[in-house]
Parts: sequence; C-alpha cells; structure tokens
Amino acid sequence: MSQARTNRQQSVLKALDIIAFSHIGWIVPSVREFRDTWGTLLGIEDWLERVVELPAGRTQVNGKQVLVPTGNVIAFAKLAGTSIELIQPLEDDESGTALWLREHGPGMHHIAVWVEDLPTELAKLTGDYAVTYAPASLLPKHADRPATAMVAVEEAVPRPPFWAYLGPTTATGGWSLELLDAKFESTYRDSYGDYAFYPGDLPGSRTIGG
Repeated sequence: MSQARTNRQQSVLKALDIIAFSHIGWIVPSVREFRDTWGTLLGIEDWLERVVELPAGRTQVNGKQVLVPTGNVIAFAKLAGTSIELIQPLEDDESGTALWLREHGPGMHHIAVWVEDLPTELAKLTGDYAVTYAPASLLPKHADRPATAMVAVEEAVPRPPFWAYLGPTTATGGWSLELLDAKFESTYRDSYGDYAFYPGDLPGSRTIGG
C-alpha cells in the first residue's frame, strides 16, 4: 500500500458519538450590557451569573500553556427550549475567550454537546481538527499534534479535565464545538444547575449507555 493511500486512510473523519445537546455559547464584551439589551428584548429574566477564575497553567490555548491567571463572567439562561451561555473575559489577556473576542468580535462562540467518554471522542480527530482550548493536562500523548491544546503539565488540575473545544486546523473557523464528558455531569450541574441541558433532558438525547 502506498504511503499516500495510507495517509488518506488515516485522515478519514469519524463521526463523534454525541449523546445530548447542552447549550450555545456567546462571547460578549459585557454580560450586563447583553442582559440589559438583547436579554430584555428576548424577555429573559432568569439568569445564573458567576465569575469563573482559572489559576496560571491550568489551560492550553492553541498549543500554548496559559501562564497567567484568567477569568470570565459567565451567565446562563434558558430560552424557548434552548440554553444560552454568555462569556465575558475579565481581562484582555491570553485566555481563549479574550483571544477569540479580539479576533472575531462578539458573537456565537460554540455549540456544547455531551459525549459518553471525552478521550474516546478526541482520539477520532484527524489532522484537520484539533483541540484548541482545554485543560492543560488533557491527553498528553497528543502533545505533538499541530494546533492542539493537549499538552502535559506536572501540576494536576483541581477539577477533572471533562471539557474541550474543537476547531479546524486548516482554516480559521467562525465557531467551535465544545465536548463535555457525561461522566462528569454532576460536576457541571454543581456549577450551572438546570440552566444548561443534560443527557436525557431533551427529546432525541440519551444518557450514558442509553
């Protein structure tokens, strides 16, 4: 078998095993401004808002460990059978959200979905797609993959590495896909309650093993 044919076979995309929808994420310069304008227009009154801070070294963005503390204002709400997340970077720093806001401006950032096992799904990625933002400890064996955020660090993260953002490596994408590991549903629920959707909540979704 020729090397070219082998490479083509290795790069064939495999479908992700998505079991449920969670939310749609938007990056905004101001959560308060969005709530007072678009939120009012859409009739959203019930928001969950909190500040999420990450110590230096906990995350990777496009293959580089973020060596400064970062943080975001997060707001969740449900609207007409869907869930939306607002993300406001606290600082104009090197965090994934701040970089995105500078490059793309405010707007839709990601669609978040649940999978049964995050490492299994990430192993399906070809050279055309990679993890662009994730916990720094996630899948060290993939550290040599171009444009990946999966690099080993000595210090363990305090929360399980149950999330990862995916994007194309061959072009600049207008949005990303967030995968959430359903084994850690309770961890996510502890933070965001019923403002997001979980496996089994919506018609057509399923739970682990379902």
